Amino acid sequence: MRGKFKTVAVCAAAIVGFTVMASEKPPAEYQTAMKNNGASNMALRGNIAAKDYARSKRMRRRSKHRLQ
Repeated sequence: MRGKFKTVAVCAAAIVGFTVMASEKPPAEYQTAMKNNGASNMALRGNIAAKDYARSKRMRRRSKHRLQ
């Protein structure tokens, strides 16, 4: 019975620990990078929907240069 209780207690502690770790906010630079990626993606979608392929090609080049 003791072994079962210890196992359950360890599992419960692990679950609580993972929950606390998952609720942490990402760093500010990561958030900024994700916002920039989202903005680039939306711009590319708009250009492709408008069939402005030349502009979307330039946007792709720019976003590649930002990553480097």
